[in-house]
Amino acid sequence: MYIDPQNGLDRTSEANALVKRGLSIADTEVRQKYQHFVIVMDSMLMPDHLGLALETNLIRDAAGASMYEGVKKAVNETAAKLRAANTKAKLSISVQAEHAWAGLPVNHSKELKPISVIFHSLKNLEFHLILTWDLNHHH
Repeated sequence: MYIDPQNGLDRTSEANALVKRGLSIADTEVRQKYQHFVIVMDSMLMPDHLGLALETNLIRDAAGASMYEGVKKAVNETAAKLRAANTKAKLSISVQAEHAWAGLPVNHSKELKPISVIFHSLKNLEFHLILTWDLNHHH
């Protein structure tokens, strides 16, 4: 199971519901609601696998720094709470594979940051790397 704290259709933008309310994943109250939702879903559904964010490299390169930092903070805070609650789920995030392999330039730049940067703040949480392939951008 994956839960996406960001706009799944436009990685340059916040989730539509947040935009309508003038809020951001960077806001503490929004991160707390995301965290509560994820913890409830984990306790009710007891998944074997729980993904906490999708296409994190694309968010990093396409969205503003505040939004990316908000997603990172939400994921890290939530992972810590899940582990404290003894979740049985394997926790992960995903990266957009075509972008990771430099097939999808963002912000009119072909210079991409290495994937290892994404996991800098996550390395102590033992996340599993899941590569996703966006077929909508595949030629």
